[in-house]
Amino acid sequence: MLTLKLTVCPETEALWRSQVLFTPLYVHLAHSLESIGAQVVYGGADEEMRSVLAPSLTDAAGDDVFELAEPVFFTPETLKETLESGTLTSNAVPYRDFTRLAEAEEELRREVIARLLASGVRIVGPATVFIAPTVTVEPGATVLPGCILRGRTTIRSGAVIGPNSIVENSEIASGVTVNASQVYDSRIGEGTTVGPFAHVRPNCVIGEHCRVGAFVEFKNSNIGDGTKASHLTFVGDSDVGSRVNFGCGTVTCNYDGYQKHRTTIGDDAFIGCNTNLVAPVTVREGAFTAAGTTVTDEVPADALAIGRAYTVNKEDWVKRYRAKHENK
Repeated sequence: MLTLKLTVCPETEALWRSQVLFTPLYVHLAHSLESIGAQVVYGGADEEMRSVLAPSLTDAAGDDVFELAEPVFFTPETLKETLESGTLTSNAVPYRDFTRLAEAEEELRREVIARLLASGVRIVGPATVFIAPTVTVEPGATVLPGCILRGRTTIRSGAVIGPNSIVENSEIASGVTVNASQVYDSRIGEGTTVGPFAHVRPNCVIGEHCRVGAFVEFKNSNIGDGTKASHLTFVGDSDVGSRVNFGCGTVTCNYDGYQKHRTTIGDDAFIGCNTNLVAPVTVREGAFTAAGTTVTDEVPADALAIGRAYTVNKEDWVKRYRAKHENK
């Protein structure tokens, strides 16, 4: 069997994590090894790299092993040619040859786009779209100009991504729109709208028919169906029920300088504008918080929490103030 031996040191192992079309070189290598049924001998310390190469790993290094000391971008064809000939073929691109690497990357980008277009994916402005070969886009999905899709991402039929969006290692359900926003390591439920200018950080599970609006940031949170944060809101380390409304300027205060703490919000709660939720804290089902409130204790179900100073009007204060300064 054709066998490749990777001779690695800390520097070259780091270079194997470098990306071509937003995909690490070792992921491309693993795909090529599996495609041609070849083996690899790898004695490095990178556990992620080892796990990706696992299907092709072997300890049997015979005389017919091709030894490789520098990272190289292989297609299945060029890897097979290299292993059979015992020397790097002209089409195998060393990572340090950035000119050829850019050419190979563009060729791969066009191949991925062409395959998706042929399968029934609508891609508008394909010259501006970058989709890694590890990404799955179902027929019937739409990708608009200026998008980057990378990692283990799945875009379901009926979703619209873009314009100008990044989606990485995430699952985007049918009917979702991601407009001028970024989504990382998360799941977005059916019919949810994201953006413009929203940031879904890792470890979020967002339900169906939610709204993640302009300048909204979610992080490490579970969001129930029908919940809406339309603008200027941060929800981090939180468990949020269904049909919750976040008013503009809501912040979950999740970090005390040493640890992160969780916020829990029940179904049908209404969080007023400029509410600070100081975690750990719970807002029960159906509760309201008044605008400008800082919540530090549990809010019971169907209660209204008010934590702000009352308004005091000082009649004619401005006239006296101006007179004092203008008469000097």
